[in-house]
Amino acid sequence: MKRTYGSWWVRKLRGGVTLSNAEHKILEKVIDALPNELRETVQAQFEMYDLVQREIDGRALNFYRTSSTPPIFPLLTMERDESPLVKITFAPNDNFGLVHGTLTAVKGRAFTLSFSKRIDGIQDAEAMVVQKVTQAWRSNFPQNS
Repeated sequence: MKRTYGSWWVRKLRGGVTLSNAEHKILEKVIDALPNELRETVQAQFEMYDLVQREIDGRALNFYRTSSTPPIFPLLTMERDESPLVKITFAPNDNFGLVHGTLTAVKGRAFTLSFSKRIDGIQDAEAMVVQKVTQAWRSNFPQNS
């Protein structure tokens, strides 16, 4: 999973960011928690994204494809326009407390990774331990359940 989306110029022009160690590790963990059928599509989408923006409160990341070249973009088959794919609860190993993360799809694309609180204070991303995984996709992607 890549950590940098798009060129320096695209990030500067459009307010893009490079993922922190903690954001990158959490993204890897939520994608790994998906079933194979969904994981392959979501991984392909993330490879095609060329911009990630961090919301101003630091509690969410939004991923985009900004290139004008039309991609062959794999989409998730969804029953609703917006739906959570997976939720995880994890504990950083530094008295940070539990953090909840949710990967949400919008119109067939994995779009937002949101957190229950800011995670920029996590010092050791490698020490994070997943406490719980909720397979939120089960109620919204019945062909995969």
